[in-house]
Amino acid sequence: MKARQTMVEGMVTQLKSGLYTARTTTGTNYTLAESVTVRYGRDVPKVGDEMVLWINEYNDVLEASKKGANNFSPRFLSGKLVAINYGRSQMTLSMAGGEETF
Repeated sequence: MKARQTMVEGMVTQLKSGLYTARTTTGTNYTLAESVTVRYGRDVPKVGDEMVLWINEYNDVLEASKKGANNFSPRFLSGKLVAINYGRSQMTLSMAGGEETF
């Protein structure tokens, strides 16, 4: 089964207690943590900022950034976790094309 991601555009409508709400062009509201944006070194969104959101098939926001910023299609991988090497900060996944180490 392939995971499906959808890109939607919206606007920040509310900022309260470290959470911001983005309303999409379809009328759906998504609430996101401000800390996720800061963690990736991006500016904290402000009310009125236009956003680009990547949504998965379960309606979870996978990625959010200001419109016009470096909006790339994120790469999402899924597979069975085979091994974790803490010493090398690596993990190995078993996927349809074989095993890959990251």
